[in-house]
Amino acid sequence: GDRFILREAGRRQVVAGGSVIDPAPGSPSRAMATARLIDPLAGRDHVATALLGVRGRDDLGRLAAHSGGGHPQGSVMVGDTALTHERFDELLSRAEAIVTEHHEQHPLRRGIPLATLSATLGTSPELAELLVERSDQIVRSGPDVSTRRHRSSLDPEAQLRWEKARARLGESLAVPSANELGLGDELIHLLIRETGLVRVSDTLVYLPEQIEQLQQLVGEMTEPFTVASFRDHTGLSRKYVVPILEWADREGLTIRRGDVRHLR
Repeated sequence: GDRFILREAGRRQVVAGGSVIDPAPGSPSRAMATARLIDPLAGRDHVATALLGVRGRDDLGRLAAHSGGGHPQGSVMVGDTALTHERFDELLSRAEAIVTEHHEQHPLRRGIPLATLSATLGTSPELAELLVERSDQIVRSGPDVSTRRHRSSLDPEAQLRWEKARARLGESLAVPSANELGLGDELIHLLIRETGLVRVSDTLVYLPEQIEQLQQLVGEMTEPFTVASFRDHTGLSRKYVVPILEWADREGLTIRRGDVRHLR
């Protein structure tokens, strides 16, 4: 809304005048589009609506500052953000495509985390959640988003691999490494979600009943105790004892102070 004049310094003449219609026009093509759409005399709300029409998505405070206090009309509001319906529909199509692609890359997973979807879209979690709510193709399932038709389940071959791995895991607390189980990251991820399998470290996973056994062994220790004393108590090597105790720290079972640990 601010008025200005354009002077040619050499001739010291005023050659043009006007008023600001967009303080942040971006590219020249967008500036031309803004100039065609906006009539500064039509009112603040008209200016805010027109600016949003060119930008697609913007902060309400920024639109108000650039329009002299206007509020966009007929837009989608999410928190402090306004979107045109066209931009919202574009984001919705992108969200559906991202979820579909995630299923193709990770067929055994339940879905893509909402936070990951939000980050991939470059939106707030609130906007990502609204996109899912408005979609007839994707749906929220806990922290994840999936297509309505997607079902993550074990096929017969994966089921057989899991049964063999479960038998090997159950033989001892000195379990084979995750790589030696022949399951693969995708299947392990599904088993953690579906069966309660617990990843103690990057290389170790345990059955739920083994986790109960480990918790009991930790609880039997006399405070304070060291890695060596826990190794002697369990009969396990440092290969297992160190990651197990680090897991116990993360889970809040133990508190590490220097080289010793206390029970929480």
